This record gives sequence, structure tokens and C-alpha cells, in this order.
Amino acid sequence: GLQGLNATAVSTLRRWFVEFVKGLGRRVRAHRDAAEGVFQMTVVAHVLNSMGEQLEALQLYETVTAIREAETDGDEVNTAVAQANLANTLQRLKRHAEARPLLETVLPIFSRRLGTTHEDTLKTRTRLANCKRNLGDADGARGDYEAVLAAMTTAIGPTHAETLKTQLN
Repeated sequence: GLQGLNATAVSTLRRWFVEFVKGLGRRVRAHRDAAEGVFQMTVVAHVLNSMGEQLEALQLYETVTAIREAETDGDEVNTAVAQANLANTLQRLKRHAEARPLLETVLPIFSRRLGTTHEDTLKTRTRLANCKRNLGDADGARGDYEAVLAAMTTAIGPTHAETLKTQLN
């Protein structure tokens, strides 16, 4: 019927689009020396990640992170953002032991440069807490969740949905 035809068409288009974006990722990775290439790789990696293609996104994030870490005159926030993106993808792949040291590197940079109540800092600390919890470090996770909860309570209020979600964790 019509519903089956729609499902088939959407599925076919999605597969085509995913393959197109993967090919785009391979092409941009080949031109990785230019700053524009780093930006393009990051955008393509975000798209792949949101489409559930974490392994393809991981390759791009690893390349971007390596380029950012090698930059001698680069901004530490740019490097930290690249590391945070890589860690996020590693977490989605349930590779928490690899994500944790990246998050532990990123958190102090975000805290110092963006502030302890900045959204990216709080997300990073929450991701670190999730890593710790998944690796069996309940005490470490609790400490990070409590720090996020205190910052969120002050910044957005005790009854905000994100504050309550953090309290649940």
C-alpha cells in the first residue's frame, strides 16, 4: 500500500544520503591540511553522528583532533572542542574507557575558559560522570553529578527539567 511505498522510499533516500555523506567525509579527510578542511570534517562528522553512523564520524573526529592537537599556534578551546566531540562519539559507541581521559582533559579547559556554569562545561562534566558510572566508579560519578546539580540549580533553577534530570542521575 501507500504506507509501505512511503517507508521504502524514505529508507532508500536515507541510505543514499548516508552513503553520500560518508563519501563526502572521505573526500574532506583527503584535504585535511587546510583550516577549511577541518571545519568541513567537523560538520560532516556531526551529520554522520546524528544519523547513527558513529564509526564513520569517529574517523573524522580522530582526524580533526589530531590536527588540532598538532597545531602549535592553535587555540586550546578549539582543541578541547575537537576532543569533546571525539569523546562524545566514543561514548555513543560504549567505549567509555577511551572517552574518559579525553573528558578529563577537556573539563578544566572549558571550566577555565568558558566558566563552570557554561552549558558546554556542564555537558562535559555530565558526560564524564556518565563515563565514570559506566566504568564502575560510582563515587567519582556522584561527585561530578553533584557539581553539575549545584551549578544548574544556581544557573537555571531547581525545578528546570535539566536540573531534575541531573538530580535523577
